Amino acid sequence: MSTGMFEGINNKIKTLKRAAYGFRDNVYFNLRLLALHDFKVA
Repeated sequence: MSTGMFEGINNKIKTLKRAAYGFRDNVYFNLRLLALHDFKVA
């Protein structure tokens, strides 16, 4: 089995964390993280 998909997800999260430096709100960061993976936010 390949772990390529999981490595890609981890890379996206790390990139978002670098770009999110200075976000004032953790909730906003979490919403951006969910939007990164196209999850539905209820």
